[in-house]
Amino acid sequence: MGEDRHPFAKKKELPVILRGYLPTGRRQAERFLSTPLLRARDACFKRLNHPRIRNGMVMEFGTTMTTTLGAITLLGNAALFALFPARIFSRATFDSAMRLLGRFSLEIGFFLAASSLVGSLIYSEIVGYPACILCWMSRIFMYPLPFLFGLAYWRKELTILPYTFFLSAIGIAIAGYQWGKEMLLLYGGVLLPCPAVADLPSCDRLYVLEYGYITIAMIALNAFLWIALVSWAGMRYRQRI
Repeated sequence: MGEDRHPFAKKKELPVILRGYLPTGRRQAERFLSTPLLRARDACFKRLNHPRIRNGMVMEFGTTMTTTLGAITLLGNAALFALFPARIFSRATFDSAMRLLGRFSLEIGFFLAASSLVGSLIYSEIVGYPACILCWMSRIFMYPLPFLFGLAYWRKELTILPYTFFLSAIGIAIAGYQWGKEMLLLYGGVLLPCPAVADLPSCDRLYVLEYGYITIAMIALNAFLWIALVSWAGMRYRQRI
């Protein structure tokens, strides 16, 4: 009688989370815990929690993310370069593209800025690529942008666009310097100055290199360029409505 009443009340054989779901009686509980399904579950959890397996999954995710961002950045660079000849040789096409970007400037700007914020945090906090001082300087001017675009979209105010353009222009200067520093060091052996900060990695270390020129700095530079372009197009659109 005493065995059937609260058989595990003072024992620690079972996890606390399972106590409310186990049948009464030690034999039933042991039979429940020894089922092949639970044994397979426990083996799966142990395998996933193994440091090698966990690190391998993180590295595979980081590689997939880098490949995806590299392709997106390549397309973004190509589209930016295509706009310059379009402005000269096909002004109507250029104006149509600017009107489209200006009409949806708040939505596009929010998407670009929010994606950049989340992507940078994934790289540093999940994949394990620590941010250097130049990366942090870029983040200072990128991280406010999703909130500015989001608030402006909620209030339907295009007056925020000069501020987003200004922030993105400073971000272009920082990310452009960092990317130029990386390319000069990688292909020319030229070392440009970078402030050394305790507990932060060196600016000379490359974690990402796609297509021979796309680094984390280029990914940030591409995002800043598009945010600046979208902000400029939105300011033009605002003057015409």
